[in-house]
Amino acid sequence: DPQVIDVDASFDEAAIKNSVKNIFNTVPGEKLLNPEFGLALKRYLFAPLSQDLAEDIGEEIVRGIERYEPRVRIDRIDVIVDYDQNEYIISLTLTIPPLNILQKSYSGFLSQTGFSFL
Repeated sequence: DPQVIDVDASFDEAAIKNSVKNIFNTVPGEKLLNPEFGLALKRYLFAPLSQDLAEDIGEEIVRGIERYEPRVRIDRIDVIVDYDQNEYIISLTLTIPPLNILQKSYSGFLSQTGFSFL
């Protein structure tokens, strides 16, 4: 039944999206059983916004996703400085081979409260 496949795929995609969000919002050392897990993105949040930091954030995100979420491949990442909102806007384009999802775009923002998907 095609509807069942769609529901399953969307649940799996939601699980992967949730995994990526957890990678973004977990600070290394926070998980006792996996102390290296996560990204140190919070360290960027209290520094003045800059394009250089946006590039550093993008590189750290790529390394973290490649390390902790093997089900996805990053096709593109853009980190844009939003000076008015005092945050970084993050756009990710991912391919999810196990789900046959090609170049799906996700957007979110990194602010002093952490990362959230739009």
